Amino acid sequence: GRGNYFDPSWSPDGQHLVFRTSRGHYLPDEYGNGLEGLFRIDVDGTNEREIEPPTGGMFADWSPRGDKIAFSGLRAGKTFDTLFLMNPDGTGVHDLGTQWGSEGAVCSPDASRIPSGSHNGDGNWAIWTMNADGSDQRQLTHPRLVQPAGSRGDNPGPWSPDGTRIAYSHWQPGGRE
Repeated sequence: GRGNYFDPSWSPDGQHLVFRTSRGHYLPDEYGNGLEGLFRIDVDGTNEREIEPPTGGMFADWSPRGDKIAFSGLRAGKTFDTLFLMNPDGTGVHDLGTQWGSEGAVCSPDASRIPSGSHNGDGNWAIWTMNADGSDQRQLTHPRLVQPAGSRGDNPGPWSPDGTRIAYSHWQPGGRE
């Protein structure tokens, strides 16, 4: 269909995708965070279903067991995104209680921990991890404040297969490493 498509994520069984799109029925993104529709579709192009909450979402990612989808969304009354989990059909949306903007949530291989990129409103991102229920939030990186702020600092990537390390990118003047 028409629209822009971003951030696809495969289900662990390889049978479904979840993705962000400008299509769908979601509230206007009044803060310009990038929140749009989240859709799930079978790989053969059938059974497309809109699954995001009314405020939209982004950065959707399947859990390793395929029973949950993590995504960034907007908590009521907040201007910054927070991290949520939901069932693959869009039900059971659960706020993980992150304090600031979150992106890049990719569950650990055993689905016990979730990393996220988060900042305190200054746009200088750090890597955090938490248990899959949102408890035990820990900051792993401490990028120094970069001026001007905005999309600077660290962004999480994938876990190592054994779940002991997280790859991430770090902003340096002139680009990311």
